[in-house]
Amino acid sequence: YNRSAALIHCSSMFLRHTFLAMFWALLILLLSALPGDDFPDLSFWSLLSFDKVVHAFFYAVLVELMIVGFIKQYTFRRLRFSAVTFSVILGIFYGGLIEFLQATAFKSRQGDVMDWIADTIGCLIGMLVFYAIYGKNIVANKG
Repeated sequence: YNRSAALIHCSSMFLRHTFLAMFWALLILLLSALPGDDFPDLSFWSLLSFDKVVHAFFYAVLVELMIVGFIKQYTFRRLRFSAVTFSVILGIFYGGLIEFLQATAFKSRQGDVMDWIADTIGCLIGMLVFYAIYGKNIVANKG
């Protein structure tokens, strides 16, 4: 059992538990890169800020998937025991990165600070949903 085999084993274990979060993050990136005129006009929903609800939902799911994946993996101990904090911070950073890319790199898109705020609120909602489902002691009990 050599070092490269151990590295491959650890990497595959990490990927197995975080695959859904990575897939969801890629989905967010792909949807965020689509030109804005590719989305249907939901003028009725815009009154209710449907766009912000969608942002919050996507990031709440992202944080939820990251927390669960990070707790289940054993490759990175610190990540496992700081899963909630790391997931929320990473989600907020990712939302900001996407908005920056929309402002600078994605065709027919523009970054929006209010979208980033909605992403951040979604990250916090994801954390609260995690605690509501699993309880606050879940990480401590994973020793």
